[in-house]
Amino acid sequence: MPDYVFTKDDGRICCRYLGEDGKQHEKSFGRGDAAWQQANQYCEQWREYHRQMKVYEAYQAQQAYLAQQQAQSEQQQQKEVHTLKMLCDAYFEHSASKGSSQNHITAMKTVAETIFYQHLGADTPIKDINYGNHILPMLSLLKNTPSKHTHKSRSVVTLNRYGHFLKAFFNFAVKLGWLDKNPMALWEKHHEPKKDRALSVEDIHKLIEVSPPHLAWAIEVAYNTGARTGSSELLSLKWSDLDFEKGVLHIYATKTKKHRWLPLSDEFLDKLREKMAVSDCEYIISYNGKPIKSLRKSFNTACKKAEIAYPARMYDIRHRFASELLKSSVPVGVVSRAIGHSRVSTTTDVYLEVLPKEMFDIKDKLPKLG
Repeated sequence: MPDYVFTKDDGRICCRYLGEDGKQHEKSFGRGDAAWQQANQYCEQWREYHRQMKVYEAYQAQQAYLAQQQAQSEQQQQKEVHTLKMLCDAYFEHSASKGSSQNHITAMKTVAETIFYQHLGADTPIKDINYGNHILPMLSLLKNTPSKHTHKSRSVVTLNRYGHFLKAFFNFAVKLGWLDKNPMALWEKHHEPKKDRALSVEDIHKLIEVSPPHLAWAIEVAYNTGARTGSSELLSLKWSDLDFEKGVLHIYATKTKKHRWLPLSDEFLDKLREKMAVSDCEYIISYNGKPIKSLRKSFNTACKKAEIAYPARMYDIRHRFASELLKSSVPVGVVSRAIGHSRVSTTTDVYLEVLPKEMFDIKDKLPKLG
């Protein structure tokens, strides 16, 4: 015990205590009962002092510990700040790992770099981005500002694509635990007017007549198979995808991650045999022995040569394929499987054409009361 009272050999009453300097000290109070009482009181004062110092030291230690924990927490939070660019990069890596097409990833990267980073900030923490203060003003600005590339107002389809991309990014952030909720939850897709898919069979023949051989062949394959006309299906078809014995073509849709087998007409199978016999490429559609990445420019040039005045796309050939099957009374469910739709409703909503003349065919079939 550091503080105590004792009697010396000569009878003096003393107090030995631990001073503020941490050293032992000794104080004499004389002799007799009064001296003993004073010594004990003095010793008790030092004992109380040491008790208070222990409480104070414990408090100081606790405060130091809390400060250390706070500093570590702040450092951890700084490490866990997730920026918009970090989120997009993580999304692209995830999309690539699950097999998304490179075209899709590239399209999203382009929008992220040219639109989202510019207006929202690539280094902005995603937790600081909200719909009312950041996303909605950005979308409104894009709607009312002409594109730098086309110098035209952005279409509803383009704006909806921006919204879908941004919503996908933030949905991924929620799945990762980087956000509690998606700030795009309030966003709603705008109604998109249906496109006029007017490319007729006659116009398809015109295009084949004015097209270079590789494009003419691509158009013919597209019309006979209904394949999606980009690299996701049409341009990825290989001769090994054909089964001449069964008369079917295997198509893998990278968009839906599904396989389908399409029966082909005998006439077209004969044409395929002829083409394969002289082909010097593993792909059904090629140019100078090499696969083709895109037909957009050559198709647009062919449309001008064929004097097709209305807007036409290579993809419209797929639409014509489906529409002709439906007009031939092929069940819509069969058509849906032939073109690789996941839902029959997509086929009816997008491809089923009802012409004014055909509407009158129901005249005699309308229900009657009585």
